[in-house]
Amino acid sequence: MRYNRVIYTTSRSPSPRSRSLAAVMSGLTPNGVKVSRGKTSLAALRQIGVSQGAAIILVYERHGNPAGFSVWDSVVGEKRIGFDGVTLEKTTRRLVDSSDIGKINVPSKRASTNMAEQMRLFLEGLPASAGRGQAQVLIEEKDNRETVSVELKGVKCVSFHFRR
Repeated sequence: MRYNRVIYTTSRSPSPRSRSLAAVMSGLTPNGVKVSRGKTSLAALRQIGVSQGAAIILVYERHGNPAGFSVWDSVVGEKRIGFDGVTLEKTTRRLVDSSDIGKINVPSKRASTNMAEQMRLFLEGLPASAGRGQAQVLIEEKDNRETVSVELKGVKCVSFHFRR
């Protein structure tokens, strides 16, 4: 599914890691925006998404750590993309803020686990913009884990981990 615009948000009282993940992903996504949810209901967020033709991405948590995305779109409805862990590079926010990302290049190579493949397809569906910068998606397998990473200027900004 191709999205025109993407709005990232979190639960009403998110952990600092979830807030950071939403901020980094909105910076990595061309036409991406982070919205502080506050007391806004999910129904109100969905109305905003419909009026702007945007997908709503809710970062959900398990035990205080980001555990996945709940993707809501007016055409498809809701789907969840879970992951077993996430790694954020410390310098990512400055790097993302200084880059004008126009496109995320996703490899055509399929991921071996179902959840990693869902993440690859999600990243493939993110919109392009007029920016000149490009981010790369890397799919790696090591030990008993598969990792889908988004790399910008040689730095792995965010890595999503999936168990086999």
